[in-house]
Amino acid sequence: MKQRNNQKKTDKTDKKPTCYTGVYRLERNHGKIISDGQSTADIVVQRRNAMGARDGDRVEFQIAGRRYAKGAYEGRIVKIFDQRSAFIAEKTLLPVKYGIEVPFKPNTIAETKRLGAVSGDSDRKNLTGCLCCTIDPVDARDFDDAVSLERRGDGWELGVHIADVSHFVRERTALDREALSRGLSVYLPWMVIPMLPPRLSEDLCSLVEGKERNTVTCFMRIGPNGGIENFDVFKSLIKSAKRLDYGAAQAMIDNATAADPALTAMLQSMAEVGALLKKRRLAQGSLDFDLPEVKVVMDADGFPCEVKPYPKYNTNGIIEEFMLCANQCVARRLEEMGNGALYRVHGEPEEKEVAQIHAFLKANGFAIDRFTGLGAYKNIIEAVRGTPHEKRINTMLLRSMPKAVYATRNIGHFGLAFKTYTHFTSPIRRYPDLLVHRMLFMDSNSIKTQKEWRNHLNRVAQQCSEAEERALKAERDGMSLAAAMYLSDKIGQIYDGTVTGIIESGIFVSLGGLQIDGMVHVSKLGDDYFNFSPANMTMTGERTNRCVRIGDRVRVAVATVNISLRRIDLTITEYLP
Repeated sequence: MKQRNNQKKTDKTDKKPTCYTGVYRLERNHGKIISDGQSTADIVVQRRNAMGARDGDRVEFQIAGRRYAKGAYEGRIVKIFDQRSAFIAEKTLLPVKYGIEVPFKPNTIAETKRLGAVSGDSDRKNLTGCLCCTIDPVDARDFDDAVSLERRGDGWELGVHIADVSHFVRERTALDREALSRGLSVYLPWMVIPMLPPRLSEDLCSLVEGKERNTVTCFMRIGPNGGIENFDVFKSLIKSAKRLDYGAAQAMIDNATAADPALTAMLQSMAEVGALLKKRRLAQGSLDFDLPEVKVVMDADGFPCEVKPYPKYNTNGIIEEFMLCANQCVARRLEEMGNGALYRVHGEPEEKEVAQIHAFLKANGFAIDRFTGLGAYKNIIEAVRGTPHEKRINTMLLRSMPKAVYATRNIGHFGLAFKTYTHFTSPIRRYPDLLVHRMLFMDSNSIKTQKEWRNHLNRVAQQCSEAEERALKAERDGMSLAAAMYLSDKIGQIYDGTVTGIIESGIFVSLGGLQIDGMVHVSKLGDDYFNFSPANMTMTGERTNRCVRIGDRVRVAVATVNISLRRIDLTITEYLP
């Protein structure tokens, strides 16, 4: 008996302490660990137990046993992650951080497996003889929309054919509940988290080249001046003749001797119509921001190996114009039906936000009177286009406006200058579009009460707006994480950049070509003491009188990179003319 009791004591003594992970933050006299969700208690780390960890290091730690007041515990760091290990951990935790589901629920997958093949319903118009194609990014795997165009007298018949996801995803099913819970697909540099399982998003619903697919078609009569003269919306069956990416479509437009003369001729007509539509839209007050985008290329091991400008072609704009037209027409159809609508709305900016932009413009030499409304925003965008201030001012303009959201009350779309607008063209990756498809063909008698229906629409609008906000934050965070990892092995490397922001503690510099922002601390601006002017958004040296402004060109070196904090520290090596 004594031997057994001794064995029990030995087992308890030899048990290894539980290890946790988190991010170490350095405070005045000690450190603190922000745990990865395993514990909500504060973890205090004395310097003797920190293993020399630096602020922002990702660490593995144990609870040392001592408990402080207010529920805090003493921790002991047992491992400091290297950069690559920290990146792996951070990208795994990122969806969890924003409450984004990754694997689909078992009942959703089971329901997806039971779905039948695509078949043309009796109420669908057969358009398989209509020449149409898809034009998407080169790495796209789900194809929501196909387009067609035919000359009709002095105008054109534009067809926008959208995947009929509602044919497969029915109300009150596991698929529908999970799609609503997700709200939309999330695009991270290293993965896509889809709203729908791959069998739907990449197969049954996707408008794959040469395959018959159920669609909802919006045919629009475009007049010679680019106006929409009339339209119709109906269920259809199509067969995409070609899967094109933006670059390939642009090459066909630019090369009249391409192998497929019929498709080439249609694409060239699309370029003509797209230009007409854009000209008319801008003339009506729509804003036209031109913010650069970058693409992060991942290697076979899942690490960023290249950051490059995202290629933009005229074909990107053509498809955008066609989708904007279809979304407007569908919003009008929903209003005609009288059963309520799910709008995409965008409110006007507040006066205080506008005043801050005006002050910044005046301080930087732009002779623009105090402004309000779309016209003034358009003038500013054009005034700064191609200047060193373009990125910063366009960003300020965007931030001055409220975010676009989904709503059942129509207040119009400020940025697009549309009186009525909805989202219809991307039901594979956005739940509001799926709901709009259902609303187009719903039986009014199926609505128990208008109040109950309106409440349902309001709940969906709020839930999808919140999901979109989470996704945007996650996508921005993912880009920042990938950028930090990309530069982590480039310490000391020199880049030319542009000053894009100034705050009291330093300046932000966008690295040329990469569009990655890093920060130069005020103490690293040069051999001087620099003072910040919030009114003029400048840094001025007391001794040298050097004035650093937004738009200035500088040469910088990568000093340090912190993966967990997404922090890139730079040092100035030269001020460029």
